[in-house]
Amino acid sequence: MDEQVVALGAAELKVGVPDDERIRTFWSLFAAGGFEPGTRRIVEQHAAPGRTFVDVGAWIGPFTLLAASLGATVVAYEPDPLAVAELRANLARNPQIAGTVEVHEVALAASTGTAMLVADAGLGHGRSTVAAGSAAAALAGDSDGPADAVRVPVHTVDARSEAATDAWRGCSLLKIDVEGGEYAVVPRLRRHLRQQRPALLLSLHGPDPASILTARFGRLRLVRHRLVGALRRAPLLWSVRWYPHLYRAADNRTDDWRPISRGALLLLALRLGETELYLHA
Repeated sequence: MDEQVVALGAAELKVGVPDDERIRTFWSLFAAGGFEPGTRRIVEQHAAPGRTFVDVGAWIGPFTLLAASLGATVVAYEPDPLAVAELRANLARNPQIAGTVEVHEVALAASTGTAMLVADAGLGHGRSTVAAGSAAAALAGDSDGPADAVRVPVHTVDARSEAATDAWRGCSLLKIDVEGGEYAVVPRLRRHLRQQRPALLLSLHGPDPASILTARFGRLRLVRHRLVGALRRAPLLWSVRWYPHLYRAADNRTDDWRPISRGALLLLALRLGETELYLHA
């Protein structure tokens, strides 16, 4: 596998580049600040020596590597075997930061056990790391996935129990981007969020309204998905309502975070698309 040197934070790090132009393009884009610039901005603000960054849904490690390069201690969670293998390989390529990162090959969930990770076979799951952390991946039960989806058994751990471990002690920034799994995870973290008050980067996912509208009886399905989505999102949004400072990303192409009210936060239960939130005390 080829290697590429990218400038992250205060360091130049080596990353693996499979024989896949999408991954090569991704690392160049990330190094240039073109991938989720809003998330990157917040990670850079919080990551520093003496601070802990918990990365739930670490994928192949972009934000884990960034935070570690800035001196933070990182606790990374990634259940996909392809993604976590690449994450570990990227850490091994950079021994100067590898000792500050703790990797857990599990999915945070509502309970400890096993689940099925679902990935769109069209993205190349099993042939590259592209699908390992893609937007098409989700825990079965939150999304059935496409008919040709690849299903991979993974271990799960109760998010509430995990948040009580020493690894989470002193967490200053918590990022949760788990492709729909947040609806089970965040309510389980309610006590931790209220008592410890880490800054929170949260990705909310939902069905694609465009695909719903093109289906037969699309408008009826849209209403159904909106109602189901509201029932799923309401407990999650209620769990974080007490944060005094609430921001929503303008879009994924800029680092613009716009303040919102608590009422606007709760109204997000009616949205279908993906929404990025930044909450802090």
